[in-house]
Amino acid sequence: MQILLLLGIGFLLQQKYQEIKPEQLAIQSLITKGRFVIGISLALLLTVVNYALEIIKWKGLLHLPAYGIWHHTKAFLSGSAISLFMPFRSGEYLGRILYFEKKNWSRVIISSMRSGLLQLLVTLLVGMVCSVFAIPVIEKLLSLNIYTAFAIGVVGIILIVMAIRLLPIWVRSLLKRINLQSNARDDSRQFTKPFGLSVLRYGVFVMQYALLLWACQIAGLQEAIIIIPVFLLVQTIVPTFFLSEIGLRLVLASYFFDSALVIVPISIIYFINILLPALMGVFFLKKWKS
Repeated sequence: MQILLLLGIGFLLQQKYQEIKPEQLAIQSLITKGRFVIGISLALLLTVVNYALEIIKWKGLLHLPAYGIWHHTKAFLSGSAISLFMPFRSGEYLGRILYFEKKNWSRVIISSMRSGLLQLLVTLLVGMVCSVFAIPVIEKLLSLNIYTAFAIGVVGIILIVMAIRLLPIWVRSLLKRINLQSNARDDSRQFTKPFGLSVLRYGVFVMQYALLLWACQIAGLQEAIIIIPVFLLVQTIVPTFFLSEIGLRLVLASYFFDSALVIVPISIIYFINILLPALMGVFFLKKWKS
């Protein structure tokens, strides 16, 4: 499946390369402009806010007061390094559990998965709302009637909510089969605060894209704020890993924004939001092994 995805992305990128070549001079002159420097500087600052929100959200879901914020940060970055090579970056908990006792592994797994599912829930909700204003894009790109797309989205939301609630039962059952102790709790704590943090983090994502698209003179802020959630929605529902992920982002963005210059902001966001934390995570993984 992933090989076919890579081949498909490679074919589409090769087609788009013919459009990129005439824009090379524009790309070179772009990086010297003041608005580009402002845009990338603000995007970098928002990256810190982005991951601070995620770590705080995960810490709250994990609810192990004995461990401080720095301990959670190291675990989070280690998870980012491992998840880079897994579909949907789903293996974050594999790196995070290294920093916790075995008896707490179930709680680490559940909190990590719940954190990701809450973020996915926000992506679905906002993406579906914004798709109302971008119906032609949805129908052209996905070859789906808007009502069919909405029905799929509603089913997805229901499944995510069910998964968030039932995760402790599933994890306990899985760990029992492999003879590992489960410290998972069937609590009924509210998810209002974690959901709110997910919304804030999503807002940071959108603002990063909007700022860089504005800095590259590809789209105005108002247009970007409508299109970006739809782009993030479509990007999220396709399973990717490492090389195929950046390729998919570039292909989708070129269709959504109809500009070869879009490779600049998309590549920058991928580096500062995905690769940079993963590289930092590799350092902490090596330090943990030593």
